[in-house]
Amino acid sequence: MHNNNLSPIPFYKTLAEQEFKKWYAYGEHTPLRASRNYLLPFFFYHSGSTSSPSVSSVAFYDECGNSVSVSSTYTTAIKNGISTYVNGGGVTFYFAKTSSSMSLPLGYYYMRIGVSVGGSTTYYYSELFRICESTELTRDCVMVKWYDAEDVAISGGGVIPFAHQASGYYYNQMYLLTDVGMPEYSFTEEGEDRDGHFFPVKKISEKVYKMTFIATESMCDCLRLACQSDVLTVTDHNSNVYQVEHFDMNVSWLDGGFFAQVEVSFETDTVVKKVGKAYGTINSR
Repeated sequence: MHNNNLSPIPFYKTLAEQEFKKWYAYGEHTPLRASRNYLLPFFFYHSGSTSSPSVSSVAFYDECGNSVSVSSTYTTAIKNGISTYVNGGGVTFYFAKTSSSMSLPLGYYYMRIGVSVGGSTTYYYSELFRICESTELTRDCVMVKWYDAEDVAISGGGVIPFAHQASGYYYNQMYLLTDVGMPEYSFTEEGEDRDGHFFPVKKISEKVYKMTFIATESMCDCLRLACQSDVLTVTDHNSNVYQVEHFDMNVSWLDGGFFAQVEVSFETDTVVKKVGKAYGTINSR
C-alpha cells in the first residue's frame, strides 16, 4: 500500500521513504512522540513468502543515521514482543506489548527491524519519533487510543490485527501535543405550534469537545481510523478518560505542506434530555 500509513509508528522498506526526509520538510521533525519506558504499538506487512516468519534483529539509529547503543534487554524485549499473523499472501508483524519498562535516552530515533521469512532477511525502517519522559507526555499531551472488535483488512494486503492476542491485544495509540477545551454546545427541541405558542415535547442539549494540534501526513493517515473505530478513548492532562461516541477531524495544510493543523471534535455521553415543559402554578414559586 503506497503512502497510506495506518500504524502509529509508520514503517517503510527504504530509508528514502521516511517522512522527515521529504524535500519540503526543510529539516523539520515529525511531532510523533513515544515514552522512554515503552514504545507505541505498531505493525507492518511483509508480502510474499509466509514460511517460518520471525524477527531476526531490532536496532536503533539517531536522526543522522548513526547506530545507537541500546541495552540488549530492551531490543530483546521488543523482538520478543513482536507477533506474527499469516494472512493472504504475506505476514503482518505487530507489536502490542507496552507494559515493559525499558529506558531509552531522550531524543529522536528510528528503528530498523529485520524479519526472516522463507529463509531470507528483509529490513524495515520506521519513521523518526521522539522519545520523551512519561511525565512530559502526561503533562503536555492528550492520549488517543482506539481499536475494533475485529481485524481491519487493508487494501493491498495485510490486516490491522485488532482481534489478535499474542502478547496482548493490539490497539492504536498516539500522543498529541494539545489539550481538550473550548467545547461547543448544541440545543435542539421538538414540539408543535398551537394558537401562536410553541409547546415543546422534547429538548436535547449536547456538549462537543474540541482540540487542535499539529500533525504530519502519516499521523493524519493513522488518525482517520479513529473516526470509524468501535472503541475510542481520549485521556487529557488530568488523566480524565473520555469514552468517545463520535470523533471527527478536519485537516488544514499549513504553508510548505509538511505540517497540517488538525481540528478534532468528539462527543461523549453528555446528552441532557428533557421531556415536556411544566406550566401552571410553577410560575408562582
